[in-house]
Amino acid sequence: MDPEALELVDYYYEAFNLDRRALDILYRDDSTMSWEGNVWAGTAAITQMLVDLPFHTLANEATSCTMQQTMHGGVVASVLGQFVAGNEAAEVLLQYVQTMVLAKDPRGYWYIQYQVVSFVDY
Repeated sequence: MDPEALELVDYYYEAFNLDRRALDILYRDDSTMSWEGNVWAGTAAITQMLVDLPFHTLANEATSCTMQQTMHGGVVASVLGQFVAGNEAAEVLLQYVQTMVLAKDPRGYWYIQYQVVSFVDY
């Protein structure tokens, strides 16, 4: 597997926990994200949605990550994980499935072309 693609996934979770504004470098104008059935398109809209999430991540653990190359040189990353989210009033454990389709832009840099996030109820 391409080590740069794996680095992108690692960076995503680090930035999600520390400063979601830093995620903007991972998207391009053709990027789309589906978060629990709602869809955003483009770097600015996706980054703003992530920044505006009404919780702070207190702990995040990707319990498994499976990566597979696509026929067109991209990578599909499927992550199963959990994080403790909260604010001043409460904390909650959220389990999620996240799928990212990674592609290279014309300059050869990896980015998230498509992303789907769904929470799992056990």
